[in-house]
Amino acid sequence: MKNVLIIVAGLILVLFFVYEPVRRWPPGMMINSDPVVGRLTHGPVWVKGGYTITGQASYKVRARVLCVNHQYSDVVHDISPYDYLLGWRRMSEQSMLDKFTIYDFWRRQVQISWKGPAPMTETETFSSLGNMHLIPSNDTVRSTLGKAHPGDIVNIEGWLVDVTKPGGWEMRTGITELTGPHACKVVYVERFSIEPPVGTVR
Repeated sequence: MKNVLIIVAGLILVLFFVYEPVRRWPPGMMINSDPVVGRLTHGPVWVKGGYTITGQASYKVRARVLCVNHQYSDVVHDISPYDYLLGWRRMSEQSMLDKFTIYDFWRRQVQISWKGPAPMTETETFSSLGNMHLIPSNDTVRSTLGKAHPGDIVNIEGWLVDVTKPGGWEMRTGITELTGPHACKVVYVERFSIEPPVGTVR
């Protein structure tokens, strides 16, 4: 039996598919740390292109890139041009990832499937994954975000944010949610780096 999990963001788009080279990691290699989230009472506020961006929590993560989606035509592609699916802990280890099939999906979704018994519990799977809607803080960050590929290790520092626009439109970040419409993270990226490559490209 084929099992499917879908990480949902709830925004409508037409997704442009591009081939992404996949870098396979050596056996046993994994990211042994979790994202660091700090809760705030009053976070910073930015205004960009008519959007108001309000910080909800500081955020820092070192993770393996599992998918990269370049958004071209949804309602906020101008400020959030990239989505990353990131993995850490067991969802960054190659032998575990080989048990899953991960698909890019439209509407800022990612579909994860497997055959047979689930390789991990649902809680462990979702607590080791993050579907990130990335808002670059400047042009340098925006350019570097476009250089990451599946299999790369990236470091992201910034803020989990809510985004609003006049007329009632909003995009709200998840903070502690693992599943559901608010599980995705909306990240205002202040610092971003890609570590030197490991493994082999296929």
